[in-house]
Amino acid sequence: MNFTNLPVFILFFAFVYLLIIYGLLKIAEMQISQDDSPSSEDKNRQIPTP
Repeated sequence: MNFTNLPVFILFFAFVYLLIIYGLLKIAEMQISQDDSPSSEDKNRQIPTP
C-alpha cells in the first residue's frame, strides 16, 4: 500500500465530508425558513380579534 498519497486522500475525504455537512445544514435552514411563514391552516385557526 502506498502511504505517500494518504494525506491527499484524507484531505479529499475531509473536504467531501464538510461539503455534505454544509449542504445538509443549508437544506435544514431552508426548511426552517419555510416553516416560519404562516400557512393557510394557521390563518384559519387564528381567532379574529374584534
